[in-house]
Amino acid sequence: MFEQVVSILFPVFALASAGFAVGRWLKPDFKPINRINMDVCIPALVFASLTTMPLDTEQLPLISASLVAVLVPALLMIPICKIFITIIY
Repeated sequence: MFEQVVSILFPVFALASAGFAVGRWLKPDFKPINRINMDVCIPALVFASLTTMPLDTEQLPLISASLVAVLVPALLMIPICKIFITIIY
């Protein structure tokens, strides 16, 4: 049992320690890495998880309502934002 816990937790703590050591002594610039992560990796992860998830037809009304709840306010805000942009600038 102890061996299984160590085999699971050791890589996590070793990687965290290595990351701490690199950040502490080398002081790398993480801005480009964070930008790539936020702009490419996370959307790809979300897309991959959504495409591999089985679609239950019983959830279709809920999915439709969610899409309407997101898209209708977004479409209503486009002209309002254009008005405010012309007023501000």
